[in-house]
Amino acid sequence: MRTESTIRRTAMAVLLGVCLLCASCAGVKCNVTASDIDQPVSFTPCVFDGNARIVTTQKKDVLKHFEIKKRCWAMMWRTINLTRRNWDVSELLANEITAVRGDAIVNLTIEVQGGWYWWFSSIIPIVPDYQNVIIEGDVVRLPAGATAQ
Repeated sequence: MRTESTIRRTAMAVLLGVCLLCASCAGVKCNVTASDIDQPVSFTPCVFDGNARIVTTQKKDVLKHFEIKKRCWAMMWRTINLTRRNWDVSELLANEITAVRGDAIVNLTIEVQGGWYWWFSSIIPIVPDYQNVIIEGDVVRLPAGATAQ
């Protein structure tokens, strides 16, 4: 025969398990793409030039360092997106290049930072959750002799 304290402990264990399960579903999903950009973009300091040669850029080739930020929101354990799930940054990257008359983007990084209260939104799913997406990179002019694609 189960005592009241055993039933309480069992209920608390089940509730904790459900909370942990829900916490694993908490968060926001954001797909970052740049499929429509004409200029070369690289996550390294190297890019292909117009002649299909690998060109390694130097610090002296950097015209501008840029940073683009976006906050993505969702709720109900990612089932309801409050911002667009797909984020195409082609136009934003092309604007960074043309603003300084550059040839390419190198050293591109994409960082995701979660909200501080994710644990709260995982337990109470009607509370929205967010993630900051930060894109950084360097706009460069290719060295003499190299041509942009």
